[in-house]
Amino acid sequence: VVGLSTGVIGVAAGWSHRCALLAEGEVRCWGDGSEGRLGNGATTASAVPVPVVGLGGAAIALHANGGHTCAVLEGGALRCWGSGASGQLGNGTFGFQSTPAAVAGFSGGTLALGVGTTHTCAIAASGQPMCWGLNGNGQLGNGGTTRSAIPVGVFGIASGAVAIAGGNGHTCALL
Repeated sequence: VVGLSTGVIGVAAGWSHRCALLAEGEVRCWGDGSEGRLGNGATTASAVPVPVVGLGGAAIALHANGGHTCAVLEGGALRCWGSGASGQLGNGTFGFQSTPAAVAGFSGGTLALGVGTTHTCAIAASGQPMCWGLNGNGQLGNGGTTRSAIPVGVFGIASGAVAIAGGNGHTCALL
């Protein structure tokens, strides 16, 4: 990939965009830029990696799916950008974000992250899985089917989760 010949420690792939995590904590994305998927403040495509702006710190983990991407920062803060019509960015809105937005309730610790197609889940520092976004199949795990633009706790798991993964309409956690 042009401009990424060294220093890449992770890659995340959405439907039509890709992002790379660099050793120094920088994130660069390329591909379809609609709905802010590249995180560079624009909504246009780029055939070469462009820096994500406004992360607010060095990224240590990166996940993408569908049209959105999320990064865990040093210190545990969580930021998401891109498509957000289902609330999958976790910033309290149902719209896209062209630069990283803070996820409500994750300023002090994120143990793990799992990004589904139109929902997102993370494990808080307490070990409790929290999810947000589309919930038509119950993928948020809160006992309902109503979408949420802010994180909600997974019913029945108050602590002890160590890993989490999201798919198209489901989520799984490892205890």
